[in-house]
Parts: sequence; structure tokens; C-alpha cells
Amino acid sequence: RKTKLVIAGGPTEISRAYYNNLIDENVNNADIIFLNKVSHKQLQVIYKIANVQVVPSMLNEAFGLTVVEGMSAGIPMIVSNSGGIPEIVKDDCAIIVERKDIVKQIVDALNTIYENKGQICEKMTENGKKRVQVFSLDNFFC
Repeated sequence: RKTKLVIAGGPTEISRAYYNNLIDENVNNADIIFLNKVSHKQLQVIYKIANVQVVPSMLNEAFGLTVVEGMSAGIPMIVSNSGGIPEIVKDDCAIIVERKDIVKQIVDALNTIYENKGQICEKMTENGKKRVQVFSLDNFFC
């Protein structure tokens, strides 16, 4: 199977060395595209072409807006068990992976999605679109 990896967004201070090393190791790899920081307009295009969104956050974010955007776009998701992310997605909107051995867990989750594409993707998309309604502007400002 042919897969493209699109990495949108730049590194944090914590991940800068790892990110730069990743770029150096994959400079000639046409299957990995590094976009660095992207605009909201560019992000909408990425969401439209994406088959899966992976949010491998290693930080304890209080609220991951990227996760809500992915659910709103109807993208099957793989997210890390970090901060408030599991509370946003619940376990029926995404595959939640632990931070320990995260790369292996993401690969396993991608294989699970690939092997069960119809069932898992439809379920996550449907549940994610329902779940994202909890985070509407009306609910935020109540």
C-alpha cells in the first residue's frame, strides 16, 4: 500500500531536535511532506484530503483544538492519551494511544484502521461529528 505522511505544523521547543533530525533523515523521501506552520485556509485543504489524522501530543494540553477540528472535518483519528485529549474524543471517536512506545502504537493503530477501514472509519467519523457538537460556540459561551 502506498501512503503519504503530511506533517503540518512546526516543532515545539521540546521536540525541535527530534523534528530537525526527522527532516534530515527524510530529505529525499517523497512520501513524507513537511509543511511546517500552515494557515487555517491551508489546513482546511489538508483536512479534505486526509484519510487519517494523527495527533501524537506529548504535552498535557488542557484542550486540543486540532482534535476538535479533525472530528469536525470527519477524519478518523489517532490521538495520544495526553491531557484533555481523551476527554474531547472519548473512545468511540478515535483510537487513543499511550505516550510510551507511541510510534509503535501509532503504527499498530494505522494498521488497524487500514485492515478494518470501512467499519472503523465510518464509526469514528459519525461519532466524531456528533461529539464535536458539544464544543459548538453556543455551548462554549453558555
